[in-house]
Amino acid sequence: MKNIIWLLISAAVSAVNAQPAKRSIAFAAGENLQNNIISTSIRTFERKGQNPLIIKMADTVVKYYNVTGVSGVGCTFNITVKKIASGMDAAGQHMQFNSDQPSDSVSKIIQSYRAMLHRLTTVSTDLKGNITSVVNSRAEGDSKKTAADITVPDPVIIGSNFELGVNLPSGDIKRGTSWADSLITDNGNRVINYTVSSISNSRMTISFGGTIVIKASSSDNGIALVKDLQGSFTGKIELDVATGIVLNKLFKSQVKGYIDIAGNRLSTTTTETWEETILKQ
Repeated sequence: MKNIIWLLISAAVSAVNAQPAKRSIAFAAGENLQNNIISTSIRTFERKGQNPLIIKMADTVVKYYNVTGVSGVGCTFNITVKKIASGMDAAGQHMQFNSDQPSDSVSKIIQSYRAMLHRLTTVSTDLKGNITSVVNSRAEGDSKKTAADITVPDPVIIGSNFELGVNLPSGDIKRGTSWADSLITDNGNRVINYTVSSISNSRMTISFGGTIVIKASSSDNGIALVKDLQGSFTGKIELDVATGIVLNKLFKSQVKGYIDIAGNRLSTTTTETWEETILKQ
């Protein structure tokens, strides 16, 4: 039962004239940025003959980005997680973790958090901010997480848009400009619809929403885990017009479906809120 709960927890984003918004994100070699991420989630699992298992989480994560290279084809970043603070309530138990404080806990969750700290992820992008390469600093078969594993709402995978920018459409951009994007991965797919809700000489606000489908199979210590989930999300992005860099992002989602653990199928619902604030250092 402890293994099943651990797997559940582990399983557990004014009108003016058209502006010349930046379509290639402007970074400088040696530049440093910080992303402060605050997220909350409630995951409910229905269990036959038992009360629902409700997992509540609140996390604060600080990610650092160092621009190591800028060329005519794109940029390269080193990404590290510098701080994690997390609180969780599940099955009548409360857990807290703060990477600024020492801990000798044997909890798998706390160990995974601590292992994530300072582990390097190197990401390369093209000029529009689409990811072309991801390299994690872990040996083959090492399951410990890195900065690339903190992925909501932006998966750090080849082909997706890098979290510091937005893939803007061609042509003049003004209030009401709309476009769509999609991302298909081994774990499912996501369709996103964007609309510019306001734009000025310095900032652009973009509203977005869409659908998400997750279908995935994996194994943890020999225990088979299958996910079949779908839902919707909404959000808002504030973008710096001069550089094309995201300044703030708000993401809200609700996903429903089932998770099957070693043949035990559990219906589940997850609601999540995620906010990012990006600062230059």
